[in-house]
Amino acid sequence: MIILMALQSRIAATDVPFVGSVAGPSPTAGAQCKPNLLVTSWQSDVPAEAMGKYLQDKGIKRLSTLTPNFVGGKDKISGLKRFYKGEIVDEIYTPLNQLDFSAELTQLNASKPDAAFAFYPGALGVTFVRQFQQAGLLGKMPLATTNTIEGTAIDAMGAATIGATVADTWTPGMPNPESRRFVAAFEKRFNRMPSAYAAFSYDAAMLLDAAVKTTGGKTDDRKALSKAIASAKFKSLRGDFRFGPNHYPVQNYHVFQVVTGAAGKPEFKLVAENVLKSHADAYVAQCPLK
Repeated sequence: MIILMALQSRIAATDVPFVGSVAGPSPTAGAQCKPNLLVTSWQSDVPAEAMGKYLQDKGIKRLSTLTPNFVGGKDKISGLKRFYKGEIVDEIYTPLNQLDFSAELTQLNASKPDAAFAFYPGALGVTFVRQFQQAGLLGKMPLATTNTIEGTAIDAMGAATIGATVADTWTPGMPNPESRRFVAAFEKRFNRMPSAYAAFSYDAAMLLDAAVKTTGGKTDDRKALSKAIASAKFKSLRGDFRFGPNHYPVQNYHVFQVVTGAAGKPEFKLVAENVLKSHADAYVAQCPLK
């Protein structure tokens, strides 16, 4: 996310298509959208929007939130609040380099919310989820997450993930045939689960392949290539997929729960399908592209 924001001036200075498969900061989906910037993952608010709706539908009245203090964390909370209308007891932002969450978890224990929502990507997620368990909160209050419990890190988190929920447009628990084939091939090759980012990057490759086929292999007209990418049809691991006017996906979002699998290891189980269906981000109206 930070890198994509830093690249904005360079993307704007060229007609070369830029296909992103990881982060989706809100400015790039709104006023700073570009004809040659296309993102195959999601705008960063939206997984949290799905979790917010899920928690609202579940009747969660009091919620504590924890995220890093940067644009990505703030986007998540903005998204959550669009659909979650209960009381946010604690809205906690921590420094990006913080690895000790004991003070925040003590605060959480004292507040006694009905559930906790967390967004901690990468190594931060491993540390946070482990410490959540060590603090005795696992099983005491539901842990709802987005982009925290990923295939790349779930083995390191281990039993600390069991029972947690994950909102996203894809996890290795997605039950469609294309996704199952991808997960099986990935695990055979790399001996671990794929992350959502691996799936989004695979989709990006399939998208580019479909786009180049529609141009007859011609890539010299960069503006035409960007248009071909924006309208290309391909078989996404997520199922239905298309770009909105801001070149961010319009897609379905689901909630998965981490359960103990047949092999005794954590795995993702789909528990709420299409929490948000054919859903676009909140910034598309601010994008000048038509």
